[in-house]
Amino acid sequence: MHALLADAGLVLRPQSPQAGFAGELRLQDSPGGVRITAAVLSGSPAYQAGLDRDDVITAVGLTPATRAEVVEAAISATRPGMPLRVTYLHRGRGQPLTSTMRVIADPRLEVVPAEQAGQVLTDTQRRFRDAWLRSHAGNTF
Repeated sequence: MHALLADAGLVLRPQSPQAGFAGELRLQDSPGGVRITAAVLSGSPAYQAGLDRDDVITAVGLTPATRAEVVEAAISATRPGMPLRVTYLHRGRGQPLTSTMRVIADPRLEVVPAEQAGQVLTDTQRRFRDAWLRSHAGNTF
């Protein structure tokens, strides 16, 4: 895969290597905080911190979790490997619980043109890319 992309002058790279990541959390604004609306992936930082579906996050660090964007921004702003304190209500009720989540580097990848990645596109790569993108075989988008 990498060779084909390189032949076309494309680079596969981390999308946000300095951003913190807690797992693919599905979040929804709700009364009293931000609800996790889907199962938390086993082994993810959020899972290891004890978070699960229907928990309501009430604070991240010292910041009240008033909207999903606040929670997402706090996680993203935390450097990979650093701890982030999370306060939440298990299944949305009971006494608030506090846990520490150790965020990881965002594992999501992106494909960008070599030129955008600071590389020089060769004539061979340009011809290959142009031919590949003009091809009708497999282009359904």
